[in-house]
Amino acid sequence: LFLLFYLVLLYSQMDSSIAYDITATVTNAIVPTNDNTDDNQKEYSDKSEVYAWLRNTFAPIWADPKCGDGSCSQQTEYP
Repeated sequence: LFLLFYLVLLYSQMDSSIAYDITATVTNAIVPTNDNTDDNQKEYSDKSEVYAWLRNTFAPIWADPKCGDGSCSQQTEYP
């Protein structure tokens, strides 16, 4: 109950334009769009489209860095 009250209080104190910018960015990144009309896609013709959307949306998040060309990312592990 306290956590819910705290989150509502924090949300009410946010600037509305910043909240819209954050919400719009997340929505544009995650919600699938129809390639022909740029509207939100609400239906899929088969499950391969769902898998393709999942792969294109979330696979880059967990992509391993490409090494071997001399510009590999440093590790983010701490001792």
